[in-house]
Amino acid sequence: MTSRFTMMLACVGVAFTALLGVAGPAGARSDSGAVVPACLSYGQDWRYTMATNGCADGLAFRLVYQDGHRGSCVFLAAGQTATVGSGHIGPHGSLDRLEMCVGDSIVLVHHDAGFGNTITIRGDIPPLSWSVGRECVNRAADLWECAVVGIPKGQRFEYKILINDRVWSTGANHTGTGGRTHHVRPAF
Repeated sequence: MTSRFTMMLACVGVAFTALLGVAGPAGARSDSGAVVPACLSYGQDWRYTMATNGCADGLAFRLVYQDGHRGSCVFLAAGQTATVGSGHIGPHGSLDRLEMCVGDSIVLVHHDAGFGNTITIRGDIPPLSWSVGRECVNRAADLWECAVVGIPKGQRFEYKILINDRVWSTGANHTGTGGRTHHVRPAF
């Protein structure tokens, strides 16, 4: 029984590796000039692009496809593996490279908004505004990623998290700094 199980696991591993198609460490210089560390690896099959952060710290990066499309910033914690984009048959085709998110602000919202709900972010400095929220990307049941591009590195900004862009989080505004990754646990 044990050998049958071991054989099955080995076959699954070989099949998964064969499906990956494009794979390898990022380890290249991105357009922003920041080195994509070799400890960040990725693989793209026909349906998905997966990435693994083998680094000691969390990283924020984006996918750049051969058609020139630049995806939104993705944050992976140290040791995390996740689906981060579409595969070869997706709307943008094959992956060209990974690019570090330099100068982008990432707000990681740790909150389960419930099935069918969304998380948005509003703030005081463009591209944020207090009148209309920007949608965040759901990465797990209790993790939402809000990529805010365009706030100068080091610039302080205030923001609030909302559910469905209607229900405001309680308490004081959160304070962020341009070019950094922030973790918040809002209450509603």
